[in-house]
Amino acid sequence: MSGNTPMIEQYLKIKKEYADCILFFRLGDFYEMFFEDAETASRELDIVLTARDGGKSKVPMCGVPYHAYANYVGKLLDKGYRVAICEQVEDPREAKGIVAREVIRVITPGTALDDAWLTEDNNYLAAIVVNGDKAGLAYVDVLTGEFKACQLTGLRALSQLRDELARLRPAECLIPRWSSQELSDIVGDDLPGTLLTEVKPELFLQSNAWEKLNWYLGSRPELCRELEIKEELASAAGALIGFIEETQRMMMNHLCGLSIYQSSDYLGLDRASRQNLELISNLRDGKREGSLLGQLDYTCTAMGCRRIRVWLEQPLIDITAIENRLEAVAEFLGNRLLRQELKKQLKNVR
Repeated sequence: MSGNTPMIEQYLKIKKEYADCILFFRLGDFYEMFFEDAETASRELDIVLTARDGGKSKVPMCGVPYHAYANYVGKLLDKGYRVAICEQVEDPREAKGIVAREVIRVITPGTALDDAWLTEDNNYLAAIVVNGDKAGLAYVDVLTGEFKACQLTGLRALSQLRDELARLRPAECLIPRWSSQELSDIVGDDLPGTLLTEVKPELFLQSNAWEKLNWYLGSRPELCRELEIKEELASAAGALIGFIEETQRMMMNHLCGLSIYQSSDYLGLDRASRQNLELISNLRDGKREGSLLGQLDYTCTAMGCRRIRVWLEQPLIDITAIENRLEAVAEFLGNRLLRQELKKQLKNVR
């Protein structure tokens, strides 16, 4: 006999499966945390640490109201933690003994799905894989549904990969477990605010990636043909879908169709150039005030801010694309009534 209460035994069994997460354990109207999770959450969230009878001894405990959990989870995500949400999966009134509980999803910095976490910045989850002189990059914003990927080839593949990651600044980046140190360093050295997550290599396997992508893409044969040629891109994109399915326990049907782009479609800017040009943030304190974005952003919605930010960070170089964008701008500039009506309609849109 362990000497623990049945509830603590249940907690420990579930926690063992999610050792790398802070476990939010549903008890009535609260999510409770115990042992080291309680001590960590108490410190990081500035909430009271108490104790509960665990059977053979008192165990550290803290909790948050279930209806306000998103705010607390958001703070933990900002600090680089993963959170497993464990719910009661049967009616306590009908339970014979301990109420059945199970983890319904794992929330990581790159898989935050609650509207409370929607901001003017994209929250990207990225996946990268390198094979010789080829690199595959895929990224998704699970809240907005944006899903894009590119393949980089040649002697500058790694350098271009660094530049793309510097542009995206993903909240989380997936790499295959046991990847080379060089691949880990690309994230660790250049992106201190990005959580590096090593996942099982099977997620990146070509066969697994194809299974996920074929189901997701459906009847898009032209895209499937392109993916057959760009194997590293396909591996990264498939790994993203697999990871989201595993952590969220559901299909991401709201994701926009996968969009494949070429880094050569836009003006290439390395990390140093982006910083020195102060496109998004100033050099003084890293804030947007005084940056080009700060001067140009008169958008009234978060999605508008995200769009103008992408435009600034990916300058067009194709003449036709540039002219099309300018024509669209001119249309709105010359129609004041249309602008006013659109602003009115978009006023309450996030």
